[in-house]
Amino acid sequence: MKMRWPVYLLILAMLLGLMTGCGGQAAPSAATAPESASAGEAAPQEAAAQAENPAAEAAPAEAEPAASATEEVPGEPEDAPDYREPLSYPLADGSVTFTILHNEPALGPMTGQMNMSTYGDFESIALGTEAIGVTPEWTSLSAWSGDTQFNLVVASGDYPDVFTSIDKYYTGSFAKALEDEVIVTIDPELMAENMPEYWNLLEDDPDLKRAVTVEDGEFAAWYSIFDKQIVNEGYFIRKDLLDKLGMGIPESVNQLNDFAYAAKSEFGLQSVMMMASDLAVMSEAFGLGSASAAGTGTTVATGAGFSYHREGDQIVADITSERYQTYVEQLHQWYADGIVSQNFTELDSGNFSGDMEAELAADRTVICKTLVNSWDNLITLNPDPDFELSPMVVTMDGGNVHSGRGERQFDSSSLSSTCDPELYPYILGWMNYWYTDEGAMLGSYGIQGVDYDYDENGDIYYLESITQNEFGYPPMLYSRARCFSGAAFGLMYQDRTVPFYTETQTACIDLWTSRTDDEEAVPQSLSLTTAESEIVAQYATDLATYISEEIPKFVTGARDLATWGDFMATVESMHVAELTEVYQAAYDRYYES
Repeated sequence: MKMRWPVYLLILAMLLGLMTGCGGQAAPSAATAPESASAGEAAPQEAAAQAENPAAEAAPAEAEPAASATEEVPGEPEDAPDYREPLSYPLADGSVTFTILHNEPALGPMTGQMNMSTYGDFESIALGTEAIGVTPEWTSLSAWSGDTQFNLVVASGDYPDVFTSIDKYYTGSFAKALEDEVIVTIDPELMAENMPEYWNLLEDDPDLKRAVTVEDGEFAAWYSIFDKQIVNEGYFIRKDLLDKLGMGIPESVNQLNDFAYAAKSEFGLQSVMMMASDLAVMSEAFGLGSASAAGTGTTVATGAGFSYHREGDQIVADITSERYQTYVEQLHQWYADGIVSQNFTELDSGNFSGDMEAELAADRTVICKTLVNSWDNLITLNPDPDFELSPMVVTMDGGNVHSGRGERQFDSSSLSSTCDPELYPYILGWMNYWYTDEGAMLGSYGIQGVDYDYDENGDIYYLESITQNEFGYPPMLYSRARCFSGAAFGLMYQDRTVPFYTETQTACIDLWTSRTDDEEAVPQSLSLTTAESEIVAQYATDLATYISEEIPKFVTGARDLATWGDFMATVESMHVAELTEVYQAAYDRYYES
């Protein structure tokens, strides 16, 4: 017969009471959910919520709680997933409120015209809030001055109940924010009881759970979660030119060079590969750019932060590795031979700059890297009737890219230190809704019957309100105003954009994803201590500045590659060893937790 742990504990407590002949009540810890509402106006709302959501109060002895521990099954391993039962909604009648400081919705060119400055302006969130019965009050941080606004809020001491993106805005990230008592940690049991849908996602994926908890197993934040990992950005190559040369799509650097030099000679191209001011062309092929102290990315040639990769269980600084020198030597040769853009200092490789589209349209490049979403722009601007692109993955040995598919978690939300603990269950319960099937569909696709529907095969398709929207925006772009892609909470379905893709775009994602593994990936969520953060702040910027000044000189020939040893001596004197030790320690702790 299966029994739940709370029942075991209750029986044990009764036996102890009989043996001792006396009873008592333990004092609640600071990280435990309140058992009842405070006196005054909150009491009726709390009572209503508990009536509709039994998980919000302690269960009587004869009833099982709505959010309980995993059932014990004979023969089941002790570390079996601790799944929890879902919450019942609504939690309250709508009059319970909390405040949240959030990044301005990322609507790109639609910003302003849509009159949607906070997530409270989204119809999908309004509909979900009505179902939840708890009402958030939103304040947005501007995309242009968010750092300044955030710092002013912190300096004032007048905190919202929920901060988002502490890891982005607060110097020293979560560790420092906790030390400075700006945010608080959340006890695992409190999280499990009040965000069971989120909790169950973590129980399904130990790597994800490790990534979103601090060393003691508590939570400094909850995160937006992707339902799966995909790679939606990669390289494209002119397939029509490959066909004319009788070549297949390159997979190794040697094959890439065979094509690049043949294409330049045969077609009189100004350049073959677009290289921009970040000098990051093909850096992944050389095993660089796995992670960086300044955030993930591949701008390793200009020293964006302190970039590093993993070899086994060892963190290795990119700049001191042999592969980095090989990469710079190859860039120099490509530059000298006109294979990469000669005007690279004037070009921006960002996905929204438009430079790569212009270079591709004018035949000044035949290989570029961008998001799969940019496919339409790439193929419509070149006037050549034979113009054709194919996705490509190139590495030194023709195998996989080892820098990883990325992590499932992205933006974060945290409870502030001034939030009333009586609000914890309501806030967490509101957040939990967006990890349910119903909430995730609202967040990822919008409103059924208004924005999307299902065909006879059960496949999702978007309605004319999206595909032929009144504003004339591209459907994929406009859909972002109907769901809330990019918010700091909720489960995001990666396939939400599939209805917009052609078969070729889907094939791009499949290729890039299948040819990427985690063999040298470093978790993006490594947590630094305050002391470690200070070391990074003290040394990483100066190192990055020096690298960004010198590497372009090596590429163009302004500095002789024969002086590489002198360059490395200076680099090593700029505390590379200390920076490597910081990330090694963080990596070791990550897998010890």
